[in-house]
Amino acid sequence: MKIVLVRPPYYAVLGSEEKIGNIPLGLCYIASFLEQFGHEVEILDCESLNLTERKNAGKAEAFLKWNTAYPIVAEIMNNPKYFIWDEIANKIIGMNPDLIGFTSYTPTMSFVNYVSRKIKLKCDIPIMLGGPHPTSLPELSLQESNADFVILGEGENAVLKLISDLQKNIQKKTYYGNPVDLDKLPLPARYLLNPQNYYKEAFGYIMTSRGCPYNCIFCASHTLWGKKIRFRNIKNIVNEIVQIQNKYDLNVFRIADDLFPINYKRVKSFADELERKNCKINFRCGSRVDTISWDILLALKDAGCKEISFGIEAGSQRILNLIDKGITLKKIRKTIKLTKKMGIKTIVYFMIGHPTETLSDINDSISLIDELDADRTLLNLVTPLPGTKLVDYVIEDISKDWWKYYFQGKVFHSISDINHQDLDGYFRVMCEWVALKNIGSKPKKIQL
Repeated sequence: MKIVLVRPPYYAVLGSEEKIGNIPLGLCYIASFLEQFGHEVEILDCESLNLTERKNAGKAEAFLKWNTAYPIVAEIMNNPKYFIWDEIANKIIGMNPDLIGFTSYTPTMSFVNYVSRKIKLKCDIPIMLGGPHPTSLPELSLQESNADFVILGEGENAVLKLISDLQKNIQKKTYYGNPVDLDKLPLPARYLLNPQNYYKEAFGYIMTSRGCPYNCIFCASHTLWGKKIRFRNIKNIVNEIVQIQNKYDLNVFRIADDLFPINYKRVKSFADELERKNCKINFRCGSRVDTISWDILLALKDAGCKEISFGIEAGSQRILNLIDKGITLKKIRKTIKLTKKMGIKTIVYFMIGHPTETLSDINDSISLIDELDADRTLLNLVTPLPGTKLVDYVIEDISKDWWKYYFQGKVFHSISDINHQDLDGYFRVMCEWVALKNIGSKPKKIQL
């Protein structure tokens, strides 16, 4: 069969990137997996479309605009009559697929609904949905999109079973993914993407494990990958890195795992294998503050790690406990200090709008941001996404339409002790302050 896999646009709507900063790695894995069974696959990455003016969000003025860009997103993503949906539907149909597959996070589900419905008005090509949002809300996703099938969880084996059933005229709506042996997966089909649409470094986006054992109430990772971490063999990972280096002349990588430096032995093996292959790289990874030690930092640096991102989320211990983050302010301070001492850059993530959060709690976060003085601070709003425990804090029945309003930089449903309007205002003030810190202008600490 011929399958067209589609990534919806989001940053293309915000106009926050001149080119695409990351490849649709999950679709590339499914593509290469299906190809080994004789199927033909194409990827349509709608992030490559020119929906709005594209700018570089790394620049301060563009960053500020990006963080208040929700009116642009609202105008496009909440408008089923927007002209681009017909154009994309026609483009997909023109690729002559036997099966269409959309992946979607919650913020892009309106795109999937509009385009899927337009395709169904024009032809009867079967459509499948996958990704975090359809996995969390399968029945609603099928209803809203008029699609035929939904894939729950990990996609490779489930999509293969769906195709087999289609060929046998077996009628099922729901397909359950099961964990795959990551070392048996073929390397992702990056060759299906046009390098001209991406920053060169985007092709250095790699995955070394799937799954996360932690319980943060704002995260839905476990709904897709499960709570048990599955690791790829270190040699398998380094072989992929060497292949990327040779094909794309690239030495800069970003590890996509929820949690890469989980233990010293694994990181040390990674560094040793890179040295054995005489493979020199620079890379960025993500970590929790409570999995970091001096020995792990040393091994990371030996492997070429230049930057680590940490999910801090709040400066109040009460809030950290409430969101099941499982870390302490003391450990946060110690880990950031150690990482800086090792000469590795730090990125810290914070959110405001946590359940029961007060203005005093937010000011605690401001104080911690100022104290940590990371190389970059990224600020987001808490949103009760499907598949997360945060949904339990939502009293009203908004299950059919709240996701349509998940736009960058705007509160849709406050679950804090602060009303929507005030929380919006605090967020904007903090974004401007953080942006100035990120460009090194050293603004004074604010107090809300």
